Formats: sequence, C-alpha cells, structure tokens
Amino acid sequence: MKTENLAIILTDIVGYTEATSRLSRKEQKEMLNLHNQLLFPIIRNFGGKVVKTIGDALLLVFRSPTDAMLCSMAMQDALYDFNRKSEHGGELHIRIAASLGEVRVSRNDVFGEAVNLTSRIESITPEDEIYLSEAIYLAMNKAEVPCVEVGLKALKGISEPVRIWQIPRFTRSKLVPEDVGEEQIDELSYPYGGAHLDVEPKSGVGLDLMPEKKTIGLGLLVVALIAVGAVVWSLPAGTFSSLFAGEETPPIEQVEPKKEAEPPKPVVKKTPKQTVKSAPVKKVAKVEPKPELKPVVVEQAGIYAPLIAQLESGQGSEMRAAARRVANEEIFEPEVLTVMEKVLGTYHLRSDFDSRTADALAWYCKTLALSGEEAYLPILEQVAESSKHAKLKKYAARSLNQLRRKVR
Repeated sequence: MKTENLAIILTDIVGYTEATSRLSRKEQKEMLNLHNQLLFPIIRNFGGKVVKTIGDALLLVFRSPTDAMLCSMAMQDALYDFNRKSEHGGELHIRIAASLGEVRVSRNDVFGEAVNLTSRIESITPEDEIYLSEAIYLAMNKAEVPCVEVGLKALKGISEPVRIWQIPRFTRSKLVPEDVGEEQIDELSYPYGGAHLDVEPKSGVGLDLMPEKKTIGLGLLVVALIAVGAVVWSLPAGTFSSLFAGEETPPIEQVEPKKEAEPPKPVVKKTPKQTVKSAPVKKVAKVEPKPELKPVVVEQAGIYAPLIAQLESGQGSEMRAAARRVANEEIFEPEVLTVMEKVLGTYHLRSDFDSRTADALAWYCKTLALSGEEAYLPILEQVAESSKHAKLKKYAARSLNQLRRKVR
C-alpha cells in the first residue's frame, strides 16, 4: 500500500447539525453547494486535493504545509467576506484543523494517525478559527503564516497531550480606521489578510493521490500499440490494399498498356523575314533609390517594467495587486518607490476614485513606510494633510507615524 507524507486539513460547518432540523432537504443541499462553490476554487488555487466530503465536512490534503495553511486562511477570509454581505440567517461559519504526517493512500482516500489527530483537533477548534498541530507548525514557513501557541491539549483517543497552535485573526497590519463603513472595508481588514481576493480558477483538480494509475494505463497503451504494429508488419504485402479492391480487378502486373500511334507532325510553312524598325528609345531620368529607414532601437525595459506599468495603470485592482507584491516581497527599489510616490502625488488631491483605488493607494503609503527611507516623509505628510479622500488621509497619517519611528 502506498504511503505519503501529507498535510491534512479538515473543515466543518459550525451549527450545521442544528440547521438541518429547521431546513428542508433542498435548502440543506443549497447550503452545501454554496459552501463548495466558495471554497473549492481556493483549494485548487493552493494546490490542494478534496479527498472526500463527509456531510458538511471537507477532508483535504496538500503536499506543502505552508500552502495548506495559506489556503486555510484564504477560506476563512472568503467566508468572512460572504457573511458580511449576506442577510441575517444566511451566514456560513467553519472551523479548520490541520496536521501533518505519513498517511496510507488507497483508492483515492487517506488513512492513518495524522487523519485521526486532525479530526480530534477539529473537535476543539472554535468557530471561525484555525488550529494546527506542532508537526505542521514546525514544517511550514513561519514568515508567511503567523502563529501563537494555544498550549498542550488532551485529545480523545490520543495517548499523550498534543501541543496546539493557532493562526490568530487580525495579526497583519490593519490600517482601516474604526469609523469606516461596511462598504469601504478592504482586504487590509480581513482576518487573515484577504488572500482569497487574488484567487483565479485553475484548470485541473489539484493534487493527484494515485499518479501510478495514469502511468500504468499509459504503459499498457504503448504495449498495445507495439503489438498491433508487429502484427501489421508480419502480414504479406498488399494485404490491406486487396481488402478494398474489387473481385474482378486484375493484378497490376497483368495489365499491359497499349501503344498509341504517334500523331503526324504538322507542316510549318516558312514565311519571309520582315524587317521591323525599332522605335527611338526615350531617355528616362535616373531615379535615385529611396534611403532605407533605419529601425527604431527600443531600449530593453528593466526587470521591474511590468510591475511599474501596473502601479501606473489607473486600474484599482491592478494597482493594489502590484503594491501588495512590492510590500510582501520587499521590492524597495528606487525606480519602483519613485513611481509609487509620483502616483500618490497625483491622486491624493482627487476624491472621485473608487474603493479599490483607495485600497491601492493605502498600500502605496504602507509600502513607502516599510521601506524606511526618510526621503518619503514629505509625500506622506502631504497626503496626510491635504488628501481629499478621508480614508486615504487616515491611512497616510498612520503610515507617516510608522516611517517616523523607523527613521528615528
């Protein structure tokens, strides 16, 4: 039996058992379909595999512990976004538990101690939270996934206490002021950073638990083709052509073509040569060839040209994605930061841009502050004092204070 070392994720809808007592079967099915439509694209995006659904629960596996936890954060943020927009009573809340270990893979299912441990951790996980075992905590990239220790927990069926960790909510920089309305909440205020906003549908089904089946099937197909080729090669020549020939058609070698008589050659009468006077040749003015156009030499764009183009695009979603990349990957290059400073200087005097553009400009302020460069104090002061957009003004003020602390 095949075994693999995988990250195991188990999710469960909070209050589903109670909901089934008041919902019809059709309403229960609609709830589960909505749950799956929200979460399945995120799971595929992070390279996960849905092993099976157990009622309202999902059993997932990942080869990367870090991707497993980032996926968990994105799923919670997606439901947070859905819940704040839904009417009362139509909300979906889940709990997520995770562990890591060697599991047995059989018939597209997984078994083993890691699966059992994940189930026990899920039973103590609070609503809207993410709990994980120490094994997955030690294996993942802690720079990407912030964690705090919950402590040792005695779990049913587990002989020794297990150390549990938690991914806390709202641990990332939260620049959104308290008085911002619901319609202005952006990814900076999501519990786990809003990674679900960048999820795009991907082809395929994610992690393949049984790759050997595809390999065996391909091998059998190759063997079959070789066998057919050998049979065809052993047949006498003309076997296939005779299948399509009529019964009365004689073999090609028995048909002799008849010789046709050559036609008589036509008699050509010779005519006397006539002298033709040629017309006088006119002198044509010499036309000078047009000079060839030299190709326009375009300087090769720098490696940050696509990123800079996004920052200057004027499209809120593209600007925000580019700014988040600069901040998260710490691309604090002068040519990139200068563009962000220029865009801030242009936009801060306007008030007609949408909420996504406001989010992007907030990231511009945050990125300039994270760079720690004293040269960007003036633009942050300018935006904080004279911006016509109240939300951006407050973002700039907080970023300004952060940069001042770094400079000191």
